[in-house]
Amino acid sequence: MYIYKSNFTVDEKNNCFIKEIARTGNYIDAAGKKVNLTREMFEDIVKNFKELKYKIPVPLGHAGIENPVMNTGWIKDLWLENESLFAKFEFTETSVLEKIKNNTIQDDSISIYKDKNHGWVLEHVALTLLPAIPDLSTFQPVELEKIESGKYMFEKFVKEKRKEMEKMEDNTVEIEKLKLEFKKANEDLKAEFEKKFAELNSEKEQLKMQLEKAHSEILEFQKKENTAIVEKYIAEKKISPAQKEFALSLLEKDRENFEKFVANNQVLSDISNEQKKDEIETITVAEFKKLKGKEYIEFAKKLQEGKVKII
Repeated sequence: MYIYKSNFTVDEKNNCFIKEIARTGNYIDAAGKKVNLTREMFEDIVKNFKELKYKIPVPLGHAGIENPVMNTGWIKDLWLENESLFAKFEFTETSVLEKIKNNTIQDDSISIYKDKNHGWVLEHVALTLLPAIPDLSTFQPVELEKIESGKYMFEKFVKEKRKEMEKMEDNTVEIEKLKLEFKKANEDLKAEFEKKFAELNSEKEQLKMQLEKAHSEILEFQKKENTAIVEKYIAEKKISPAQKEFALSLLEKDRENFEKFVANNQVLSDISNEQKKDEIETITVAEFKKLKGKEYIEFAKKLQEGKVKII
């Protein structure tokens, strides 16, 4: 075999068709040999056809390649689509063209070989009734250059799905079995999900309890620390015992103002308190805790001045 170049051209007429001529996979050829067709082989074939610009005849049967009278036309274009090799045919014989249009001829068989310089080459595409590759798309007419190969792939897809549906319709027992298996799998998945969800909720509640306990312990520690600070200042006579509750409340709410209060506080002596007993206002702890905003500030000022005390 050899590759021969040509300036061959044809006029566009209404005798052009496109067809899926091969598909990747393992097949048995006419000689009974196993053949493995790969995408890499198809890529070689398309590349060589476009670059070397050689003629690919379309004979009636593989035997017709040796007889020019048996040639029916030429391959005008080749391309890949997914795992399939497509070709554009132009038929030059009216009798064959009519058989193509009438679906009398529907199948093809490719002849390929590996050239030592160029790799895989498509020698010819024979028209046949006994294709080695089953279920290839049939010939589809095209108008000039308007090649819409996608719809033929869709046609093949629909055909394959129809066959699958027919098999399923003939096997209702298998369908019911699959339904039951799916239902069980769905129930198992749901049970597993609910179990995991319950475990996560349990972990969440435990974590919440731990956080609440830690927060309570922190508050308790802060309360003890604040009490120790206030009692220290009482011992140093910077805060009077009557001011203890107020000082604890202020320390808890506003440490900065608490420090200012201690720095500016004037603790009255017992004698002075006794002399001014009638002049000093009194307020209960419960009433003190209700003070807010401006009332709270005014009370703090009076407490510093010794004009009010908490009882």
